[in-house]
Amino acid sequence: MTKRLEELGNRILKREVSDEVNLLLFLIDVAVWKEPYESQAKEMIKLVSENSYYDIKSAFNKVWHALAEQKDEEAIDAIGSLRGFGKGDGSRKIASAVLRFLSPKGFAVVDYRNWFLLSNTEGQYFEKPLLQPLGRTIDDTKGRPIDTKKYLEYLHVVRELAEQNGIFPAEVDTALFAFSDEIRPLSVTPIAGSNEAKINERIGDRYSTVKYQKMVEVVMRVVNDNKKKGHSRAAITLEKALKKCRTPYEIMNMCYNMTTRASYMDRNLAMSGTMTLSHIMKELERIYRE
Repeated sequence: MTKRLEELGNRILKREVSDEVNLLLFLIDVAVWKEPYESQAKEMIKLVSENSYYDIKSAFNKVWHALAEQKDEEAIDAIGSLRGFGKGDGSRKIASAVLRFLSPKGFAVVDYRNWFLLSNTEGQYFEKPLLQPLGRTIDDTKGRPIDTKKYLEYLHVVRELAEQNGIFPAEVDTALFAFSDEIRPLSVTPIAGSNEAKINERIGDRYSTVKYQKMVEVVMRVVNDNKKKGHSRAAITLEKALKKCRTPYEIMNMCYNMTTRASYMDRNLAMSGTMTLSHIMKELERIYRE
């Protein structure tokens, strides 16, 4: 999942992917990657999905501009303006993960684990503390908020470590997190598997069986209409793709990719009076966001 998010983040940074649907799916994936435990992931998906397409596109427009101008604070606060990424409480932990995938050369994920290492909290991990402690103990550090100001302090330290070692800031945060697990092993078992299909299968209402069945029925209307009107090749292609989808997320992603990559087929079918995926996308989006 990490590799796929890095590739998608790079395409989003270059604006090769800039539509609201894929930006929302990217945000959901990053949120689940950052909080992969079942109860947390369920709540994160609910929060992230409450963002309107307008708010998402507006936030990314600000991020693209800020990153081009090297205005870190503006980029951080743009993502932080979205529900699930710090709107309301000012926390930038999840927002930092979005920026890490958009620009691993410039950003790193901030986490209480990395902070207690860099601040020598309850231990001597560096010759001298590189950050001021958030709390007196590791457990106390865990509950402290990390706002934009603190994230910028963290970034400054991580970027210096990256430069000293000839690696990216994202690689520094990965190394710190791995080391922190040796000191304080993760006590909660994340959802089994590392890909989004396995994660999404188990995270509650957003990926419920009822939602999945509704979306299957909508797509099958297109399949059956194509069969009835003699477009068997298009029907078979779509039906095979649908059978591979195990969650509402995968159905949404499959349909969106098919309409963008095979738009010529959609146009030709539409000209012949046949139902296409383009005809049902709004209905699918409505069901997906319910």
